[in-house]
Amino acid sequence: MNIKDLYYFQRLISTQSYTQTAADFHVSQPTISQAIKRLERHFQVTLFFANQRLRH
Repeated sequence: MNIKDLYYFQRLISTQSYTQTAADFHVSQPTISQAIKRLERHFQVTLFFANQRLRH
């Protein structure tokens, strides 16, 4: 886990948008997705469910 992953997650919760979060941090959208997957593996939880509607 990387501390940036937590910052990405916090911003993603605020914006509800992978695209906006990526733009805010000047990274690609897959970077945000990978960070969320790392957090899910680290904490062994699902942070977002398939039926949640986050904007891409």
